[in-house]
Amino acid sequence: KLFWLELDAIGHHLLLEKCKGSWRVFQSHIKTRSVGYTANEWCFGDMRGKKAWEKYGGGKMMSDGDLSELMDTISECQCVVKKLLNTVLLDSVPNIDPETIACLKKTPRNIKDPMMLRRCNDAIVLIERWGSSLMRRIQGPEGCTLIGFDYITQRVEPMSSHIDVYIGSDLIFHIPKKLYEKCYALYNALTGEIIEGPPFIMMIRFGVWWEFIRDPDTGGAVGFGFRAMDMDMEKSMAERLERAEMLTKTIRNIA
Repeated sequence: KLFWLELDAIGHHLLLEKCKGSWRVFQSHIKTRSVGYTANEWCFGDMRGKKAWEKYGGGKMMSDGDLSELMDTISECQCVVKKLLNTVLLDSVPNIDPETIACLKKTPRNIKDPMMLRRCNDAIVLIERWGSSLMRRIQGPEGCTLIGFDYITQRVEPMSSHIDVYIGSDLIFHIPKKLYEKCYALYNALTGEIIEGPPFIMMIRFGVWWEFIRDPDTGGAVGFGFRAMDMDMEKSMAERLERAEMLTKTIRNIA
């Protein structure tokens, strides 16, 4: 059985494979110039030194307890994403009035005014477009820089009270040190990467009201989606042989 976790709100995907009571984990992470990896690189690339790969990668078999620990980390990530949105990220979005931003920090169930709910829905579309434009800038020549983060020690600089996320010369986010460190610890444990600008932008694009917005194609939650699929290999092989035999008989009849 396969379980696909689409954690678009942090730019990360996982595929969990259940094998005779144990589990294997495959991951991919949004790529920029300095961080990220594809599923192919997770399976076949040199991932040594990355905390998450050393714990979950290389075909390691995990117990139910290991999987529970992994799911707890994802659950904590959801909580931190919500806190970041409500205390830092949403307040950084331009061209949306403070009243609408305040409502976006609530759940849709707590918004009784239909007009305000519509304004919030329109704002989510604008936020996604703004986030998309930021991602294009990061992938271009401007790139992304963290001010207050020591890339050598991979820690917040001792004298810094905040982490400032810049794209080019523009300050995008101003994140308190303790909140960044909490987010970094969870993110690194899950992905093996440092957390730069792109994951914060993904939080803005896919994290707002993720519990209530559904993907029209899959029905899963946008931001933290979950899908499962049964893969009975013996049954699948039998079905393929049966279809092949039927096709052979059909060709013979036509001939």
